[in-house]
Amino acid sequence: MNFLKKILENKFLEIKQRKKKIKKCVIKNIYYRYIKNNKIIFDFSKIIGEIKFFTPILGKISLTRNINKIVKIYKKFNINTFSILTEKVFFSGNYSYIPIIKSKKKNKQIKILRKDFVIDKYQIYESIIIGSDILLIIVYLLKIKIIKNIINFKINFLLEIFSKKDIKKIFFIKKKIAIGINSRNLKNSNFKSKKEILKISKFLKNKSIFLESGIKKIKEVYFFRKINFGLLIGEFFIKKLINENIYRNK
Repeated sequence: MNFLKKILENKFLEIKQRKKKIKKCVIKNIYYRYIKNNKIIFDFSKIIGEIKFFTPILGKISLTRNINKIVKIYKKFNINTFSILTEKVFFSGNYSYIPIIKSKKKNKQIKILRKDFVIDKYQIYESIIIGSDILLIIVYLLKIKIIKNIINFKINFLLEIFSKKDIKKIFFIKKKIAIGINSRNLKNSNFKSKKEILKISKFLKNKSIFLESGIKKIKEVYFFRKINFGLLIGEFFIKKLINENIYRNK
């Protein structure tokens, strides 16, 4: 059984259990209050700093699990939008991290992208309840019918693609959306080259484009910012900004 299949099988079971804990009418009421009081506007030209502690490939990557400490360090570098990995079993994430950050008054201006394996609309309701501003949708995992259903929800989405095949699945979307090009293959974890990334981006005219994964040097940050890519940066920032900052201040 491949690794992605294991994650999805576990996710189906996890959602099934969580659905039992809260009534459908309750989450729908919260959702309708949310869309009544929130404008669905987000600047997708930003750099997003990722908060994650562990990956199945690299193992432990962060020197701290103190969420507030990580947020404080990111804010020093003028990064105020965060991707929070909430997958618990394989990535050591937790959706409780989002309300922990949002509950602090000094974090009012912060925007949070929830990063998980979304396969059920229940997760959209749940994401709103816990305070997410943006939700990552991995196009590869979903059929077109489900994608059509999902994007009708009034929340900001970042639609993650990997190949031209994924682009075909979202070609029907006319409204302004943000597309994240994941340079890492979900199946084998290999990275795309800069040339391959730019080739895919040519099919995404008039879209806000993000690059996810694969940044290893600061010159790559400058290159993609220069051509107006937004960037979602995880391992590079965790090592260069978070870990080095913690090490220097020991």
